[in-house]
Amino acid sequence: MRGKAMANTSDKKNGRGVAGGELQKLVELYRLLEQNIAEVIWILNLEDMRFEYVTPSVEKATGFKSEEIIGSSVDRILTADSLERVYEELRWELERDGEPGVDPDRSRTVLVQQLRKDGSVFDVELTASFMRDESGRPVKILGVSRDVTERLQMEKELREREKKYRAIFETSQAGFFQVALDGTIMEVNPATVRILGWEKREQLVGKKTTEIVWSSPQERQRMFDALEDSGKLLGMEVKLRKADGTIFPVLLSIQWLLDDEGRRVGTEGTIVDITALKRAEEQLRNSHARLESILRAAPVGIGVVVDRVFREVNDRFCQMVGYPRETLIGQNARMIYPSLEDYERVGKEKYDEIRRKGIGTIETRFRRQDGRIIDVLLSSAPIDRTDLSKGVTFTAMDITGMKKARVATERALEEERQASRAKSEFLANISHELRTPMNGILGMLRLLLEEDLSERQRELVEGTIESATELHRILEDMIELSMLEAGRVSADLQEFAPRPLLEQLGKRYSKAASERGAGFELIEGSDIPEVLLGDQLILKKVLDRLFESAVRYAPGGRVKLIVEPELEDEECCVVRFAINEKELLIPPGRI
Repeated sequence: MRGKAMANTSDKKNGRGVAGGELQKLVELYRLLEQNIAEVIWILNLEDMRFEYVTPSVEKATGFKSEEIIGSSVDRILTADSLERVYEELRWELERDGEPGVDPDRSRTVLVQQLRKDGSVFDVELTASFMRDESGRPVKILGVSRDVTERLQMEKELREREKKYRAIFETSQAGFFQVALDGTIMEVNPATVRILGWEKREQLVGKKTTEIVWSSPQERQRMFDALEDSGKLLGMEVKLRKADGTIFPVLLSIQWLLDDEGRRVGTEGTIVDITALKRAEEQLRNSHARLESILRAAPVGIGVVVDRVFREVNDRFCQMVGYPRETLIGQNARMIYPSLEDYERVGKEKYDEIRRKGIGTIETRFRRQDGRIIDVLLSSAPIDRTDLSKGVTFTAMDITGMKKARVATERALEEERQASRAKSEFLANISHELRTPMNGILGMLRLLLEEDLSERQRELVEGTIESATELHRILEDMIELSMLEAGRVSADLQEFAPRPLLEQLGKRYSKAASERGAGFELIEGSDIPEVLLGDQLILKKVLDRLFESAVRYAPGGRVKLIVEPELEDEECCVVRFAINEKELLIPPGRI
């Protein structure tokens, strides 16, 4: 019935009849099309906007059977927004219908959102045109609907991809370009403009690369020869020319630019300025050369181990252990230790110290290739303190001769100490023996001074007493010194407050200096501790001796007692006492 109605409409429009056989063929063809077409074909009555016809393909697209749609209003299958849009488009088409220049057979395509039977929404592209009565008035709408959800999603993804690629193109630090076969620049990104030293894209696009980019025709030809051979170049080093004429190196990656038929129309690729990289490579080569020179000239063995396997050693180290470099590289350091115990001790103690302090030093032994054992001072530091697996740099010094010399020196020092002790004991004894008769001499002289002497005799006796007293003081000093050196006197270390002692000494020294026509000054440094550990008695004796000498020979007739901290850390402070520091106690003319 529907087929007949459509056939009659066609007959009237064409003004001719259709034979029965031909009509049957058309009906069969239509039914075949109706059952297999993917799109949904429909007819909508303009008067009530209800469907009069819809192809069975609507069930696959929406879940509705065609019988459920026929007779239903269009608002059953469209979202509210899409329904409003459809009515707006329809009103506009009806308003302009019949106007001059408006095609009565025109069609209109609209994107809408349609409802499935399960309530889900999908995107649909509607293409519709008016069906007219005998007078040409629009009475129905003939339309085709197709699901474009996938197409729209693909278009969205394509736009996003294009946006992303455009962002990469615009913001990349690498220069992108497209060049025609004749060398005309077709496209460049901002990085290319910057790398080539220009200010604007327009200064490059449309220009020939041979005129403003390539450093020479030979360099361009070298690139094309390589491109012909491989079809694509990745990271080829070439030289280009900047806007100011400067020749500089870049890494060029390039391939052929093809049209839709696969024909070459140009080239496209990227450039990266490697000027800084080449400069760094040159500096690295120079540094490596300097390091090689240092390694060759170093008087100690130097090398690198990773997991205690030799990765690098210098000539001095090879000479030290007697192995050629080729034998050592790649071998575990165990080969140069005389025993497993030595090897493991060094590994444990040295690496523990490296972890604590960042550097490890230890004395050990190496066994040379000829079997001789040598003493070695080994110092190591990690390449990366946070990751010892990256390797350790070491220095090795042969201290065999030094240890032998040290033993000989210690033996000589011990012999000297023994001789010094014997000398001190002798001086202590002889000084003690001299002190007794000297006391007798002083006593006799003082008794003689009480006798009835002439003025001249009294002067001689007093001079003799003064000289004898000085000699007695010298003997006392010798006795104390010899007793100290002989180990007969030990310091009695006790805590004491330094400030009362300084006040006492200051008053006494000031008075004594004044009596001898000299001045006295006490100079105290800052941050002197409130309590010191020492032997006050010995300290006072030493200062008294120094003061006696200073007050006699101090330049300018002035004596200084200087007290100041010398060595200081968180746990200890050493205070230094000095008399007239850095000044000669005896004038040069009297030495």
